[in-house]
Amino acid sequence: MNPPSKVEKPTLVGVRSKARKRDEREKLDPVGFRDQIINGLEQVSQGNKSQNSTSTQQRPRSPQNSDITNAVEKIALDEPVAVNGKDAGSQDTNDGETGSSPDNEVRGGDQDDSSSDSGGTPTHTRKHGTGSPVPPQLVIPATPLDVEGISKYLDHLGSKLDYRRYGDVLFDIIIAGGILAPGGEIKTDTSDPSKKVRTDVCLFLYHTDSGDANDLLIAKSFASIIIRIVRRYKYLEKTLDEELKRIILFLRGFTNSERIKLAKLTAVLINAGQCPATVLGSALQDTLVKDGLALDFFFNVLETWVQERQDPASVWNSLRKANLDSKIPEFFPSNKRNSEHIYATFRQSPHLKFLVDYQKAQENNAVKKELASQVETLVTDGASVKEIIATVKDAVNKHSLPEHEVVVLLWNTLMKCVEWNKKEELVTEQAMKHLRTYSSLLANFTNTAKAELSLIITVQEYCYENMNFMKSFQKIIILFYKTDILSEDSIIKWYKESHSPKGKSVFLEQSKKFVEWLQTAESEDEDEEDE
Repeated sequence: MNPPSKVEKPTLVGVRSKARKRDEREKLDPVGFRDQIINGLEQVSQGNKSQNSTSTQQRPRSPQNSDITNAVEKIALDEPVAVNGKDAGSQDTNDGETGSSPDNEVRGGDQDDSSSDSGGTPTHTRKHGTGSPVPPQLVIPATPLDVEGISKYLDHLGSKLDYRRYGDVLFDIIIAGGILAPGGEIKTDTSDPSKKVRTDVCLFLYHTDSGDANDLLIAKSFASIIIRIVRRYKYLEKTLDEELKRIILFLRGFTNSERIKLAKLTAVLINAGQCPATVLGSALQDTLVKDGLALDFFFNVLETWVQERQDPASVWNSLRKANLDSKIPEFFPSNKRNSEHIYATFRQSPHLKFLVDYQKAQENNAVKKELASQVETLVTDGASVKEIIATVKDAVNKHSLPEHEVVVLLWNTLMKCVEWNKKEELVTEQAMKHLRTYSSLLANFTNTAKAELSLIITVQEYCYENMNFMKSFQKIIILFYKTDILSEDSIIKWYKESHSPKGKSVFLEQSKKFVEWLQTAESEDEDEEDE
């Protein structure tokens, strides 16, 4: 029998080391945390400036705007990024400070990431609209801001300071330069008014020689820093979302330049999949909407987002998933929520003209949904067909609804209003009686060939999807022909070329004799005219 294995006792050195780290974290309040971050950022920034000034004659200039752009785009696409001509894969790894060692690799794709953060807690990688794997290393090229140096510093500091507790302060400093008080002002130190409470190394205050023209470059630089830190300490993901929502609430307290930079940063983070589009809903506060600040912020975010994504349809889908597509009018002041003003606003930017078409479709769908509800209520309450026709015509004239969409809406609504018999031999008779009652309603909205074809295809697909109606298709088409809802030309065109692939062999076989009769009758009519 083997002797029981000895349990290793923690050494005194290890206990003291853990105690020192714990004490160092606990003794810092938000102000102490702020002071360490600000001092470190300024030291890194000053070191980078002095290094650039002494080596200007010895090496080429720092990479230009395109380097930063390519770096952030690669982060969004989860590709390795080159630094000073080297690939991420060939980059030297000195130690574990930057979190890029094999133990700290971030796994993407559809699998969960069970790697531990600095606190040793298993975490999972979240993806907002990006299905690509997250690269094991995220290396940003050197820039005038020294994104690489700042990222390394903050990564290393995360092992000493409590990012889990003061993550909101960290993001406040990166964005605004200091701790944000309610309203957007920077908190001051009442005990020592002379103490520096804000750093220029932040999104709002950092500037280049190019001035406002480089707002997007600056936003991308700070977005790169945020992305690297959040991917290193993944528990900061939720903190970033919540703090970004909170900062957006303070739009009124920021300058116009700061609001524009914040909008661009938000757009870059959303496009990179680092935060969800739902954060934009935080701007829907009565005071921000009334003053037009919500609209300006939303407009700037969308403009930058579309520029970066280069795919308007994808941006719209993201808005729809965030339930913001139907809330777009809410960003406008109450006296400017009419369609004309909304369309004119989006047409001001060449990047946002696509929103006009999407918004029109959105409004069209809302109108059709309301109309369908009205028709269903009228049919259920036993209203006369004339009353229903008048209601539908009013909606068509008021909202310029296309006739081919209206007739499809009417068919779907009429079929929805009945509890159909489950026996196939009885459902056809029930359907014929119901449709004959409302034949004049359908006939009023099939005045074009397109409307007639749309109706036939809709009937075909409905009968295919509802198996009890498979044998009813031909009788419904004949009824619609006899009641002047459909013309022979539309029926023949559907038969020859415009039918849906759903159940086409069954329905074409059903209709074969009837179509042949229509073609024969049409030929006889032509002969009589010639005589």
